[in-house]
Amino acid sequence: MLDGCLYLSGLEGVQHALQGYQKMENTWLLCPDCSPSPRSRKNLSLEDCARKCSKNKRSFTCRAFGFDHSNRTCRLLPFDRHSGGAQRGYKPKHDLYEKEGNKSTRSNIFLGVSFQGAGCPRWCPLTPHPPE
Repeated sequence: MLDGCLYLSGLEGVQHALQGYQKMENTWLLCPDCSPSPRSRKNLSLEDCARKCSKNKRSFTCRAFGFDHSNRTCRLLPFDRHSGGAQRGYKPKHDLYEKEGNKSTRSNIFLGVSFQGAGCPRWCPLTPHPPE
């Protein structure tokens, strides 16, 4: 029986892949002087791209990623907008997601199952927002 809550089977306690990222729509990030170079992955979903960026390796630390919605290309970036030499630009259908640091406002995005009789968890948007 549905009681007005959002029911997502099999996702209880699973943290959303985009939690901990700040989204900037229609934004492209370049850093010609930064190394190592960005890594591109094709045909990934947005969530898979976020998971790839979250899994840092010894040789590559992902600090942000760009996602091109028109061709599903994921660019894993070893820099963010605060890196020296980084330049932001406008690019339609391309969103930039940066890992939130200590100074950023974190939004809590959790998906889960609500059981009848329990209060519904508050639904949070996928973009950071000021607390109420």
